[in-house]
Amino acid sequence: MSRGGDTARQIEREQWWRNKVAVPTAAGGVLYLLGGVTIFGAVAGRPVVGVLQALQPALNGKATSSVTPRLAGVRYLSSHYFSFISGSVLQAIGLAVLTVMLVFLMNATRARSEGAVRAARYLVPIGGGGAALLAVVHAVVELVNAHNFTHSHNHTTKAYEHAITYGAVNITVAILELFVLLALVVGMVLAVLAAGRVGLLPRWMRTVGIIGGVILLPIFAASYELDVVPAAFMVFVGIMLMGKLPGGDPPAWTTGEAVPWPPGRAVMAGAGRADGDSNGAGDASAPLGSRRKRAGRR
Repeated sequence: MSRGGDTARQIEREQWWRNKVAVPTAAGGVLYLLGGVTIFGAVAGRPVVGVLQALQPALNGKATSSVTPRLAGVRYLSSHYFSFISGSVLQAIGLAVLTVMLVFLMNATRARSEGAVRAARYLVPIGGGGAALLAVVHAVVELVNAHNFTHSHNHTTKAYEHAITYGAVNITVAILELFVLLALVVGMVLAVLAAGRVGLLPRWMRTVGIIGGVILLPIFAASYELDVVPAAFMVFVGIMLMGKLPGGDPPAWTTGEAVPWPPGRAVMAGAGRADGDSNGAGDASAPLGSRRKRAGRR
């Protein structure tokens, strides 16, 4: 089989997968954001323990209190279980779809540059699948512990810490979730960078993807408003895979080969050129591969 025939089959196969994953990718971004909004809506009304409340037993001359000041917050969490579970499930679906999309993107990248995503090939499936599963498991564990604590007869601070904070199951789930999210974030950043280098993603989309991947880290878990960034990246990629991106597909999708984007200085130089170039030199903001092909035809 000739190289041209292999490339044609590759493009045809990628188009088939694009038709399959485009709409779910965009919908997954919406579901991920909706899950974050649902959880945030529940958390927003949760009672907060201030500094004076936490120090109240000591101010009253007691080493500890028979009832922890955090009891109201735990009861609130237990009574709003549906919002937490449904929001976590929606975000888990979004993470699962994100994983599938990244795997497809990595396969398309490998077809244009062998070995470009070697490490990410393992990090993304393990991290993404684990993160989707543990997002639900973590929420269920928290709610079960909250329910058991509120219905127990021991509401001291020590009992709270044992049930909610330092329990063996809590710590195990938290550690596992940390590792799988780190794997997903590192794999996602590597995959997005590689896809951008071969020309499958525009620069601005690559930037959004990298920032969105970093926001998946646990340190941003409480900042639900930042969920809009990874959600937007999924929606943008979904629109691109549908072929609805303004300006059309990046050329690498249609050529089946790597078509790197030019350096930033070349783009700036191209913007300053006259629009009508009688010699057919082309726009410097176009991918390098496109300019090379035009030069070859001349």
